Amino acid sequence: MDALDLIEFGNVGIDDALGSLAKRRTLLHPAAERYAEHAIRSYTENRPSESVPTRPVREWWVAQRDSPNALWEMWAWGRRYESVDTGVRELRLLRTGSVAGLEDDRDLAATAIAAYVVAFGAAGRWPRRWSDPFELGDREDIRRARVLEVGLLDGSVRVLFDGTSQQAQRLYTRYGRDVVAELARRDDPRPGRACGECKVMHRCDALVRIPGLLGVDARSVPRRTTSISDLRYYRTCPAQSYMYGLRLPRISEYGNRAVLGHGVHQWLEDIHGSDDPACTPERLPSGQDPWTASKWEITGADAAIGEAMLSNHLDVCPFSTDAPITEIRTEPTLSFFDPAAQAVMIAKPDLLYCENGGWVWRETKTTQRTLRGVGDDLLDEYPQLALALVALSAGALGGRCDTARVELEILHPDSADLHLMDPTDPARVAHARRVLRELAAPWRLDEAFEPRPAESCRWCPVSKWCPSSPDLQPE
Repeated sequence: MDALDLIEFGNVGIDDALGSLAKRRTLLHPAAERYAEHAIRSYTENRPSESVPTRPVREWWVAQRDSPNALWEMWAWGRRYESVDTGVRELRLLRTGSVAGLEDDRDLAATAIAAYVVAFGAAGRWPRRWSDPFELGDREDIRRARVLEVGLLDGSVRVLFDGTSQQAQRLYTRYGRDVVAELARRDDPRPGRACGECKVMHRCDALVRIPGLLGVDARSVPRRTTSISDLRYYRTCPAQSYMYGLRLPRISEYGNRAVLGHGVHQWLEDIHGSDDPACTPERLPSGQDPWTASKWEITGADAAIGEAMLSNHLDVCPFSTDAPITEIRTEPTLSFFDPAAQAVMIAKPDLLYCENGGWVWRETKTTQRTLRGVGDDLLDEYPQLALALVALSAGALGGRCDTARVELEILHPDSADLHLMDPTDPARVAHARRVLRELAAPWRLDEAFEPRPAESCRWCPVSKWCPSSPDLQPE
C-alpha cells in the first residue's frame, strides 16, 4: 500500500516505488518482497475500466453513528477513487490471488456495508491514536457508488456493487444493517487467529491458557500465532510456512488425493452438523456417479473410492449408537494461549462431541496406503493428536477428564480403523508434549524463515514467490 501511495500521490514511477521497497529489504522477507513487486505491477498495469475518469483519494470514507454509550464507526480498507466532480466514488478491495471466474463467495453483508460506506461515508484522516475517532469533514452527495474486487495475482477485476446511493442504502438495509447491529450488541468474545494481535488479550477470559503447551520459553519475543498445520509446513520448509502465513497465492495446491480427502471430510461434516447426525447408507453418495461436497467435486475412480470410505465410516460413526452424547461441534475453531511460548495455538478438530460428560476429540484421516504408525507412533505421524491429548489433559475444554478421549479415525477404501488415546495416561501425555516441543521449538526461535530446498520444491504451491526458486538463480 505504501508503494501504491507513492505512485498515485507522489507521482513516482513503478520502478522508483519498487526501489523504496528495496531500501526496506531488512524489513521484508525475500518472498514478501517478490510478491509485493508482482502485485504492484499487476495492480498498476491492469487498471479497471472506468466509465468516468477518477483520481485517487487519500482520505478514508467513514460512516459514524453516535449512541448513548459509544461512537460507532464503519470504514472499508482498500484503494479509494472519486470522479473529478466528486459525484462518483469507487472502492477497490484487494485480493492476493485472482478473482477471475470466481463465484460470488464474498459475504453479501460485507459488500452491503462497503457499498454503504462508499455512498454515505464522510472523508477523514486516520486518527493519531487508535482510541481516537476519525475527524470527518462534511459528507458529500454521491450519486453513484462502485465496489470492485481486484486480484493482485493477475489484475483481474469483478464488480461487487455498482449503483446509486439509494440502491446502496437498500442493499445495506436488507443485508448489512442487522449484521452491524448484532456486532454492536455482541459481548461474547470469539477466540481465533485475531487473538495474536489483540491489544486486550491479556485481560480476555475467553482465550484458554495452557502454560507450557509448546514446551518452549520465549517470553521475551513478540507474540505469534500458529497451528499444527503451520508447524508441519515449517518442518518441511520455513520459507513455505512463512509464505502460507502471508496468504500468498498458491498454484496447483491440491492433487486428486487431497481433493478426495477434502470431499470425504466435507460430506461427514455436513451430516454430523445436521439435526440428524447419524450416518446411514441412504445418506451416502452412490459411488457410480460424480458427487460433490461443498466446493469439492469428486469424479472418476475417486467417486467410488470416496463412497467406499464413507461406507466404512458407518462402522465407526459415533452417532449410530445409543451412546449418551449431549453436544456436537463440527470443525470448531479452538484457540489456546501458551504464555511461556508467547504463542496462540489454533486448532480445528474434525469433530468434537461430549459423551458421558467428557469431550471426545476426533480426527479423521483418509488414506489408500498402509499405515506405518501404531500406538505412540501415531502421535509423531499426526501431531494434532498430541495437541488434543495435552489440551484434554489440561482440562482446556472443560467437562470430565476421566471420560474424555482422543480418537483417530482412519478411513481406507476397504476398512475403517479407530484408535483411542487416554488423556489421563501420564506416559502418553508426556510423549505428546515431547512431540509438540520438537515441532514448535525451531519455529518459535526462528527470525529468518529461510528456504530449505528439497525434492518437494518441485510441487510447492508457493514456489513462484520463493527466493530459492530456480528462475531467480543466476545461470
